[in-house]
Amino acid sequence: MGMTMTARLRAPLGLGLAALSAAALAPATAAAAAGVPPLSALTDRDGTGATRPVAGRPGELVAPVLGVANLSGAPVKGAAVQIRVIEGLDLPRTFANCQYFVDSNLEGAWCQFDEELAAGGTYAMPDFRVAVAPDAIRADSIVFRWVTPEQVAAGGGIEALAKRDSRTDESAAGTQGPLRLEPRQLPLPAAPHPIGFASVRVTAPSPTQTTPAPPATATPVPPTEGSPQPSAPPTAAATPPADGGGAGELPVTGSATTTAAGLGIVLLITGGVGYLVARRRRIRFQS
Repeated sequence: MGMTMTARLRAPLGLGLAALSAAALAPATAAAAAGVPPLSALTDRDGTGATRPVAGRPGELVAPVLGVANLSGAPVKGAAVQIRVIEGLDLPRTFANCQYFVDSNLEGAWCQFDEELAAGGTYAMPDFRVAVAPDAIRADSIVFRWVTPEQVAAGGGIEALAKRDSRTDESAAGTQGPLRLEPRQLPLPAAPHPIGFASVRVTAPSPTQTTPAPPATATPVPPTEGSPQPSAPPTAAATPPADGGGAGELPVTGSATTTAAGLGIVLLITGGVGYLVARRRRIRFQS
């Protein structure tokens, strides 16, 4: 029985999560062998009975469903749960009635509740949250195991249990109010068991909003061949510069009349050359 349970745990948790110790499992195994465990783990399931995952983007807090059913036939007060999350998830140290620990590539907690669980009642933790790690790229799991008050006492309390699970033999309580249990209708699994799994599906982050590019600056059109070159940028003043030019410009010699005459000669020569070329082509075509 112990080997079968170990194999079931290794499959969803990977190499980073070791199987629960034989000493810790002994009471739960004995209860399962008797037929029905006193406390059974519950989570949200779809119509086929499969665990329904919750979705979250990297860096977000998500609320997977961790629940319990009291199948003992009598009220239970002082039940506790062991929670473990793996690499892609982080467990915030929030609740004062939880002892938190770290074990290799996982984070965990032992939490004990003051609420009395009615016989046959089903409950969930409405305030429980896990954080999707900023670098998470795939789905990850949460494994949780319910124990009776008698099992907690046999282990020395939740602080001793947390230190036993810790890689450094250390644990710490949360800094805020207590984690609560409240009644909630949840389906029983086909085979009730103290150990349950909840799943978180990592979704892609939202596309980054891009800033619109500034409008492109109009590029001046180069002058055509034969047209006069401007002596200043288009934004320059219309008043012609004085003789000698300004800073960074070539000096302009002569008067405005001389400049106009020179341009006229250039245009006349260009037109004459064009006429001769056209005439030669016409004569060559007629010959």
